[in-house]
Amino acid sequence: MKHLKSALSVAVGVLFLAASAQAAVINFSSVSKGATDPTIGPVSFSAGAPAAFNDTYVDDSSNPGNNYLLSGYADGTGISPNTGDAFIGVTRTDATNFGSVQFNIGLINFLPPGSTLNLAAYNGSTFISSTSLLATDYISNGSWYTLTLDLSGTASGADKLFIFDSTDTGDIFAIDNFSYTNYVQQCTGPNCGGNVPEPSALLLLGLGLMGMVFASRRKSV
Repeated sequence: MKHLKSALSVAVGVLFLAASAQAAVINFSSVSKGATDPTIGPVSFSAGAPAAFNDTYVDDSSNPGNNYLLSGYADGTGISPNTGDAFIGVTRTDATNFGSVQFNIGLINFLPPGSTLNLAAYNGSTFISSTSLLATDYISNGSWYTLTLDLSGTASGADKLFIFDSTDTGDIFAIDNFSYTNYVQQCTGPNCGGNVPEPSALLLLGLGLMGMVFASRRKSV
């Protein structure tokens, strides 16, 4: 019986670890339309200096009833893009970094099809990684694109993300359904025994252990 309790405790612990590694999703539905530079949980969104009216802006005009976040304009300071670039900054407000991120992203009116949208990740002021996509249609036609960046294999993850278009034409785009996982420090020492398991593998292991526990209990009854 003692072994069964021990195995059950391990199974529950593995399931908890797997659940904690699952992606969190921000879809802006909890934010009032018209809100600028919103902070949702441990994530804040912004553009350039608010005093220069460069803020991000929650809207649903192209998809009524489905809030999304419109880009603002970069102010050209720090590590943001050039002044006037359509831009959204994403920052962690807690002590945890992003491990992976994914955006639904779409064009709005002034950002022409054929524009390249860029995503850059930083830890503090240190560049970590980047990716980009070539967009071909407007959001009003239902063309949401997926922009994904995996930071789990980096040394630190990232606490700042910058999405921008660099055509400098007064353009604008939108993001929705931003999902992210927290960065987990990779084990690199001699006693690691391999890479950190994926969340799905942990979940399967936990379910398997729990199944073994309940099967053993039924046999002992």
